[in-house]
Amino acid sequence: MKKSKLSYQTCEIAVIGGGVAGLYAGARIQEHLNQSSNSRQLRVIIIEKEKKIGGRLKSEFFKGMKHIPIEHGAMRFSKDHKLVNSLIHDLKLKTDKFNYEQAGYILRGKKCRPNIAKDFQNIYNFHSWERNKCPKDLMEYAIEISFEELEEGFTEKSKEEKESLIQNLININRYKDIRLNEINWSTFLFEALSVEAISLIKSAEGYNSNLDNISACEAMRDLYRLESEEFLYLTEGYQTLVTKLSERFKKNNGIIKCSAQLIEFQKNIENETDEYAERMFKQFSKSKPKPEYFLKFKSKDCIEYLFCNKIILAIPKLPIKSINRVSEFFNEKKGLSDMRLNRVQEMKSLKIYMHFERDPWKKFKLAGKKIYTDGIIRMIYFLDNKNADTEESIVLVYVDQSAIHEMALPEAHFKSAGKKIKPEHDFFIKHIAKNIEDLIRIFKNNPKWEIPKVKNIAYSFWEEAYHSFIPYVRTGKFIKEIIKPVDGYDVFICGSAYSSKQSWVEGALLTTEYMLQEYFDLSQFDPNLQDYIKDNVSW
Repeated sequence: MKKSKLSYQTCEIAVIGGGVAGLYAGARIQEHLNQSSNSRQLRVIIIEKEKKIGGRLKSEFFKGMKHIPIEHGAMRFSKDHKLVNSLIHDLKLKTDKFNYEQAGYILRGKKCRPNIAKDFQNIYNFHSWERNKCPKDLMEYAIEISFEELEEGFTEKSKEEKESLIQNLININRYKDIRLNEINWSTFLFEALSVEAISLIKSAEGYNSNLDNISACEAMRDLYRLESEEFLYLTEGYQTLVTKLSERFKKNNGIIKCSAQLIEFQKNIENETDEYAERMFKQFSKSKPKPEYFLKFKSKDCIEYLFCNKIILAIPKLPIKSINRVSEFFNEKKGLSDMRLNRVQEMKSLKIYMHFERDPWKKFKLAGKKIYTDGIIRMIYFLDNKNADTEESIVLVYVDQSAIHEMALPEAHFKSAGKKIKPEHDFFIKHIAKNIEDLIRIFKNNPKWEIPKVKNIAYSFWEEAYHSFIPYVRTGKFIKEIIKPVDGYDVFICGSAYSSKQSWVEGALLTTEYMLQEYFDLSQFDPNLQDYIKDNVSW
């Protein structure tokens, strides 16, 4: 068997993960090191297991449709996401509005109009006190009757008053004899609503139909957030954000190593299992400063070593769990145990873009709108052509995470918009197109309508696309503690999975910026956002 070659490098800080958190951390730290008069030779090295940087930020375009980015990962951000807006402004990236009005629902084979309670009442067998209520009305009703602290007439108050009252309940964090964060949203609702009412709420939730994945505390906190926010997108694709960060990082002499899979890391005093690392530490004994850690990773046919003084794990839960547990950092009692990591749970995602030869959505008044359903397809976005001179159209489809196995997905988990359709995609495309066709026939009450011909598709399947905190987790305390999870180790964790804004780029930036200021002595990226950052990392 061919023996792997060995090589090594040294650096001040090793960053694992070339996604937005890792690149933001690397760019900020490398710039700081370069500006320090006594640290001009210090550098940061980013290790990325994929062939390209970016993590889940992957953007491309269908041929002839340069006005609509195909986003395989994150695709939008809120105007209220202050840190990502500040970074986008600093990088001089172009944005546009991304607000898709709710056109309606298709539930149990029937069309339901938004905010028309009788449409839901006609297909769900509600109790008498649940009638004349839409999904949000039902959730507000459940909150009102569950808390004695709420004034009578809660459901009649303004949105701002409701938000303030609910925030007070979250701060108290009590429901009967337990904490709000110790009960999942589904169980909380079952205390007040019928099975039919909860079925409607689940069906109206979009791509995540499992209410057990979120605590009552988290659900109440987010009840009004998404509906009132204004969203934007990057016109040249979200990937331009990480491209600009990597350019800034490399301009300041930072190093990125792609196609490099981390195997393990250890603190030098622990090293009893690796002769090469032990030998190198002896050579470094007179170095100033002497490296504290070594990382071992595989790069092509070579085993490489990286010796450094600090480590940043800018990766989500599953990649962290795949690291060899030779270091006491992963000690089940005093270190980063599986039990601590599992306080965050991952959710799958299948996201599909359909490129059609025609655009029937304008005629149907669906362009720039979205539909939610209770079937295998959970959400349909009819992407707006923005007055572009084209007869073609693009539809974005989200598949329910619990039904992904039903989609006859080809073996490859990623299909680029730049590649042609292959024979193995045929059944998959027909399956998706047939589902969309049936849904539009119901929505437009036109049983003979036929879907346009599919010109191309792009899709991405992620095992770890979204994250949520499990019930029983005190999220504010956990977010702050997970950043530096083990005493005695300069090993840090950042990323959206462990943030107050999970699955958003904003979440990744918030935990990273807090980490950089708290543990790396970096100046503020934007002095106007200090209170905002602290409020969103520990509360």
